[in-house]
Amino acid sequence: MRKAWMLLVFLLAPSSWLAAQVSTGVGTIRREVKPQPPTPFALSANQPEFTHKFSVSKPGHVTLAIRWTPTDVQLAASLKGPGLPSPITSDTPFKTSQPILMLTFSASPNALSGWELTVTYSDRSVKKDVKGEIAIVEGVAPGRKRPLTPTERMTIALQRLDKENPFIPVLVHAIERHLQGATDKSEIDKALEDALRRHPVVNREMLQNFVNDYKQVPEPIRMRITPVQLRNLSVTRKLEISTLATAVRKLSVAKQPSPLIQPVIVGKLRPLTNPAITRLEPDSRRSYRAGDTIDIIGQRFAPDRSKNRVHILIDFHGEKAPLQTLAPTIATSTGLRVTLPKLNPGQYYLRVESLTKIGDEEKEAWKQSNTVDFFIETPPPPKPVITRISPSDQYPGRTVIVQGENFVPGKETELVWEPLDFPISTGMALSARATVRSSTELSVNLPLLILPGRYAMRVYTAGVGISDSYIYTIKAPKYRVIFTKLKCVDETNPESLFGVNEWASDEIVTVWVVAADEFLWTKQTGEYGDIDDGDERNYSANDRIVFMPDGRAGTVRAALAVATTLYEWDSGDARAAQEFLGVVGDVANAIASAVGYGWLGQILDAVFDVIGTVVAWLGGDPENLGRQQLGWTALELQRRTGTARMFSGALHFRGGDYHYQLFYEVHRVEE
Repeated sequence: MRKAWMLLVFLLAPSSWLAAQVSTGVGTIRREVKPQPPTPFALSANQPEFTHKFSVSKPGHVTLAIRWTPTDVQLAASLKGPGLPSPITSDTPFKTSQPILMLTFSASPNALSGWELTVTYSDRSVKKDVKGEIAIVEGVAPGRKRPLTPTERMTIALQRLDKENPFIPVLVHAIERHLQGATDKSEIDKALEDALRRHPVVNREMLQNFVNDYKQVPEPIRMRITPVQLRNLSVTRKLEISTLATAVRKLSVAKQPSPLIQPVIVGKLRPLTNPAITRLEPDSRRSYRAGDTIDIIGQRFAPDRSKNRVHILIDFHGEKAPLQTLAPTIATSTGLRVTLPKLNPGQYYLRVESLTKIGDEEKEAWKQSNTVDFFIETPPPPKPVITRISPSDQYPGRTVIVQGENFVPGKETELVWEPLDFPISTGMALSARATVRSSTELSVNLPLLILPGRYAMRVYTAGVGISDSYIYTIKAPKYRVIFTKLKCVDETNPESLFGVNEWASDEIVTVWVVAADEFLWTKQTGEYGDIDDGDERNYSANDRIVFMPDGRAGTVRAALAVATTLYEWDSGDARAAQEFLGVVGDVANAIASAVGYGWLGQILDAVFDVIGTVVAWLGGDPENLGRQQLGWTALELQRRTGTARMFSGALHFRGGDYHYQLFYEVHRVEE
């Protein structure tokens, strides 16, 4: 039989050429591949021919592969079907360790059934028994499909978006203004120009192409994803940040927002919703008499006199026991006035109890303050004094030395903290037990789980008093987030046809979006190619460190989020995409800064969508294998790195026909 025009001419070509052709040609249809279970067959002297009747599930390209043993026997294959003017035949096996015949045909919508594949001996004189199997894969095209244009790829990417995205029209607007040399620059315009200086690969031609391709996207598609506030942007007018902020704040909350920033300090906790006594006036270091008037200065007292109780306590066998309760004659939220009753000479204590409702509390409740000591007709001991804390700042979990005066060996002593950088609703007061080395020196182990920032520190000595405050800074630990390698458990492409898998390998590109405190950026790798089941690839030195992006260790004062997207990259300029996404990250950070980082979840969601659009535009519409997010608060990072100084994990990207693992490490670096 003569060979029809649809016979695969590349069967005679070297496998390396085949790999190059098919890897670029079938990438856009890989997601449509549908293999059928192999069909076994046998040939012998009594049965020299085997016919397999089959149908396909949908129109499109279909590839047949036949393999057999023993390898020294030559077979021939012939395909008949509806619409074929003559059978498609092949008797030239593919050059592998085991002989394989391959044929490809196209099934039209009206020709899904009625196909017959016949396998027989090439040489009818051969009498050896043969056993083999036939594989049928739908969706593999013979040769190269017409590639989509950049405009078509961008159109498809924007059609996939299911919500408004202010980032894309804002980015296009800033690019247009840059190309036209606008002089009245907005914060976004300035951020774009700074980003372009850092990413010189993104030149004017690339920017102009991006704008031109965007404008060729059908207008209904562009308008569907553009918030109404941004539909009339003019290149002659800079974007008002208030307009952008309105558009961002109307977006729905991200499905996977960055970690909530909820500072908590662990130790002996004193909630700041309770009343607090800071001092007595006149100075509590003097000795009082019966009938003296004392002003109790502090915070969070009840302004209503009837909702405050002032308790006088005494030391009773090591415990503070109530002696009398006084009603204030004057009350405000920051001060109470009481008149001292007749008391025997000696040391006493004051504690305030107030009926209040603070912040989000639903109803009023009685809350107790701290205690302060005072003396009746007895000279009080000198209060502690802090003169210095060494070192000048310190990491959580480390030791500090407090130097000063009037420390008392043998007396219970604590270092009392109050945060200065946290809002009242989330702040906590803290105390840590101190070791008294001498009358002039204490040592204190800082809690491991304490947020970095400034604190007002005081030394409290039981039975003596409390010092004035000393402002001290807890340093933020530094971290590196490293992605060490990726592992292919199951590649995206259809399983190789009996070992002919040179063309079935994956090319993987990784994209990260990182948000740390008040900064946001993107990072993308180059292509990691020729990946098959079971393969591992170590990330290069330039790719592996994602926090900080320049390779240095960075601080985390509130939270760190790392979102990872994996792409199976078929074609396109990965380097150009890498540089363009760097510009996207810089502009996104400017948007977050302008709008406010309280909207970071919405901004991150929008950034992911624009990343997908840019990747499709420059990358030949690669297959998105999914997004995985990591997130830690500053305290979580401190807890997980407190002893071991590092922790590690793996991200799993799973789909119907693929499974990848990415391995990461988080290192704590104290410089």
